[in-house]
Amino acid sequence: MAFVSFHNHTLNSTNSRVLWIIATRATDAECWAAENTTRKHKIMTDQRDHLTQLLTREAFDAALLTHFSKATTEQPASLLMADIDHFKKVNDNYGHQIGDIVLKEISHRLDRIIQGKGFAYRYGGEEFAVILPNHTAEEALAVGERARRAVEAEKAGDVSVTSSYGVAVVPLHASSVEDWLNKADQALYEAKHLGRNLVRLSGEPPPETHSVRKPTRRAPEPGILSDEAKEELRLQILKRGRALCPVDQVPLEHHDSTGVNDIGKSFIVICPGCGFKTELPSLGHG
Repeated sequence: MAFVSFHNHTLNSTNSRVLWIIATRATDAECWAAENTTRKHKIMTDQRDHLTQLLTREAFDAALLTHFSKATTEQPASLLMADIDHFKKVNDNYGHQIGDIVLKEISHRLDRIIQGKGFAYRYGGEEFAVILPNHTAEEALAVGERARRAVEAEKAGDVSVTSSYGVAVVPLHASSVEDWLNKADQALYEAKHLGRNLVRLSGEPPPETHSVRKPTRRAPEPGILSDEAKEELRLQILKRGRALCPVDQVPLEHHDSTGVNDIGKSFIVICPGCGFKTELPSLGHG
């Protein structure tokens, strides 16, 4: 009978066979896990639009049904349909290459705004969809307004564009998936019809005039930031000439407040959207 030495223990051929089977199965399990990870990564990649890197229309269709079925009065779900205004003119006037740059930049801003809140999809062409689980109508409108301001705040690919949004909420506005999508799409159509650069809620009464509804600008409010966060914003202004609002992610208005005894530049910043306001003192301030 053959014997092998293994960790100072003497094993017969039967035990060696058992160890070989265990090792083989462990290797098979590792291979399966690696293949499963690769498969999941491929699925995630396949669900991303190659141009905008937003989730695809196919992913949206599946997710819409899932979130509709989970929505309740206590935990509603909101759908935003969004569209870049006059996008055909961008392609006609600047070419499709610039048009693609605009699409990518606007998609990036939209994804940044809804990060941690929901999911953004490229619905088709220059149209986008956003699903916001556990968001009321008021909360969804606020997200839409932040996205609208982020789009109009600065150029995309050296082109100034605006965007329009339609919002519908379940179970408030719809009793089926099809109705939910139709209500949000109809609200988007109304936003376009009423002048664009607008956020409309399903069933919302029309404004008194056919002009773009501008959100009321809030009075500037103090910003509560750590000293490190303030210094990071100050350095962004010095290096790039601008910084983004930590609340709305839109460019801050900044004003030089450097004193005669300051070492380095100091600024006061105000967000034109949410009213965020704070001072960014230099390290040698005061």
